[in-house]
Amino acid sequence: GKLAQYELLERIGDGAYAEVRRARNPAFESNGLPEYLAVKVIDVTKVEGGIRAIENEVMAASSPSVTMPSLHDATLHPP
Repeated sequence: GKLAQYELLERIGDGAYAEVRRARNPAFESNGLPEYLAVKVIDVTKVEGGIRAIENEVMAASSPSVTMPSLHDATLHPP
């Protein structure tokens, strides 16, 4: 499947409301982003606080003074 410009590949983790998938960026040569990365796919209907809670998490993660939140609720699956 595809999400925006990324090709979603195998699932590498999951949690109560999301899964983490390995993804490929087919435009990596032109957009300067890595060819392979991880994408968190969130089921908004399972998040307490809905889209607002997700927006707050993204805003906190993109703040230069805050590091990315860990996926403490994720169960990782080896490749």
